Amino acid sequence: MTESRRIDRLHKIQELLGRRRIVYRSELLEKFGISRATLNRDLAELRNRYQVPIDFNQEYGGYRVRSKERLAHGRLVDSTRTRMDNPRALW
Repeated sequence: MTESRRIDRLHKIQELLGRRRIVYRSELLEKFGISRATLNRDLAELRNRYQVPIDFNQEYGGYRVRSKERLAHGRLVDSTRTRMDNPRALW
């Protein structure tokens, strides 16, 4: 898989999470045709590198974003660099 396809998938996952209250694991696996391990890696990258506050809501059985204002105005921002060092976002 190319890096651009992976980043595109991360963006689409983040977009779904930003638009909806709950996104189900099975839906993400089917939509992107990925394994559970790949989904877990993608979610970890969104949480850790891009600071998207994603958690699993057991009541509803799906993923959600805790605080939408932390999404940097709808864009994924690489938190491993400062804004001066990395003014680009994933999209």
